[in-house]
Amino acid sequence: MLEKTNNKIVKFIYESLELWPAEIKHEKVLLFVSDSALYIKKAVKKLCTIFPKMIHCVTCLAHGLYRIAEKIRYTKKQIE
Repeated sequence: MLEKTNNKIVKFIYESLELWPAEIKHEKVLLFVSDSALYIKKAVKKLCTIFPKMIHCVTCLAHGLYRIAEKIRYTKKQIE
């Protein structure tokens, strides 16, 4: 979790991928899912050069799922 957003977002995302044993498999990263925040869009441009096979960057799926979850939570509070 980032406490604030700044120009270190690319480094944060890259280091998060160190979950792979031994080394990051650059050629296996195909999809990046995020919200459409401006700082993420800028980071994705840089990440596309690091991960050559990353062919699609979804920028609204995460936001849509978040909105659905918020609606469910709001509805649940109304029922209680």
